[in-house]
Amino acid sequence: MEERDTIAAARRTRKLLRDAVCALEDAIGAPIGAGPRWAERVAGVLADLGEAVAAHRNNVDANGGLFFVVQHKAPRLVGTIDLLRNEHDAALAEAEELRAFLSVPGETGVDLTAARERTAELLTRVLRIQHRCADLVYDAFAVDIGYPA
Repeated sequence: MEERDTIAAARRTRKLLRDAVCALEDAIGAPIGAGPRWAERVAGVLADLGEAVAAHRNNVDANGGLFFVVQHKAPRLVGTIDLLRNEHDAALAEAEELRAFLSVPGETGVDLTAARERTAELLTRVLRIQHRCADLVYDAFAVDIGYPA
């Protein structure tokens, strides 16, 4: 895969991730007074976010993917790649934990305000991942490799 294709593939999955972030932001912004309906909606969107994070992670970490290219052509950035791998994994785990927490059937003792706060923190985590990935692409391609990102 050429560098241009690698960047394009990463951008496609990043778009899916951005769409999932926006959907989750909309879901947690709804009134929590709806109780179980709110929790069910947020849990469903958390599942979508988890799928988008996993798709993005799998794409950029694939053989020939963004991380592969950067590791081989800009090895000074390997530490950033390792950090991003860990951050993707942590975001996936948090999305699944929150989804499971909100998906307990008939659970009335779920603190929806706390769930909303934790979900907002997850959104912040995912946005930071996106920012670091964008910086990685710039540092690798515009600085080291010499291809405009």
